[in-house]
Amino acid sequence: MLEFLMLVEFFKNLLITNSNILNATLNAIDQKNALYTTESFVRVENFKIDPSKISAQNVLIKELKGPVLYEKKSKEQRPIASLTKLMTSLVALNIYSEDEQFEIKSNYFEYQTKFKKGEIFHLRNLLKALLISSSNSAADIIQSKIGNKVFVENMNKLAKQLNLNQTTFEDAIGLSPNNKSSLRDLYNLSSYILENKPEIFKYSREAGFILEGKFRRYLYNTNKLTEKYPEIIFGSKTGYTEEAGQCLVMIIKFEKSPLIFVGLLNSKDRESDGEYIIKALRDYYK
Repeated sequence: MLEFLMLVEFFKNLLITNSNILNATLNAIDQKNALYTTESFVRVENFKIDPSKISAQNVLIKELKGPVLYEKKSKEQRPIASLTKLMTSLVALNIYSEDEQFEIKSNYFEYQTKFKKGEIFHLRNLLKALLISSSNSAADIIQSKIGNKVFVENMNKLAKQLNLNQTTFEDAIGLSPNNKSSLRDLYNLSSYILENKPEIFKYSREAGFILEGKFRRYLYNTNKLTEKYPEIIFGSKTGYTEEAGQCLVMIIKFEKSPLIFVGLLNSKDRESDGEYIIKALRDYYK
């Protein structure tokens, strides 16, 4: 009788152990599927946006490595103004280290930066000026070290290597109307940056920073939304010329979302457009 009771207890413990293993396995599967669902299987039809509330003529809202949530003329080639500086930064980091020193050869009279002859800055600080305050002077200083023509050749060469077939550059600053791209190309460029040089977007998301040289400058971000939504905006870049209109690229991340690319070209009010999209995405990923 004792042996029978011991046998019953053995099988009871065995069943409990197997049940615990099964539950743990199922929980692991559920967690994996939940993550996979969040990252990949998005019900795009539930994303609600009113196109009439977006002034931009070209729009792309797309998950990184996921579906397009909304697009309008995303394959149209257009002037991109200072969005050019994303490629400028990428080429600079391919050529130089972040610790590379640049001596300022002449005075610059740009409003925020006012670089003075004889000052010396590391590349990382020039990139912050370039990406945060959209400094044209910083772009010129960076490209001038190897020569403007050679630097722009590197930009166009890299665009070809990345299969950015609608992207061409005439300068590293973004003033030329012949600096052109499409939102699809800018999405691919942003994806490449995130995977290979994420420090570019890391710099760009700061609302401002202090640039120390012969005197102290406080540089403000040209994308005012970075100060308003610091917990959401993973990185961004603005641009404006008369030909390009107002331009904006943002990488956005909510608690329950993957990274999301938001691109606007030829906008009349990029800040209003961007904030409307942020709110729509926030409601979507609740």
